Amino acid sequence: MQNPLDLLAADIGRLDRLSPAELAQERGWAERLHAEGRDTAEDLAYLSELEKRAAR
Repeated sequence: MQNPLDLLAADIGRLDRLSPAELAQERGWAERLHAEGRDTAEDLAYLSELEKRAAR
């Protein structure tokens, strides 16, 4: 089993290669998980990173 923080770092690294539309899609997915209460601490960190990139 992989360390969740390693997986998070890989996901965040992948964000640099996504188009603005793909970033918006990822953000929608992360926000849906959060709204449903099914997110984890790693998901919240990922959503935070998505929000930072959307603000750029």
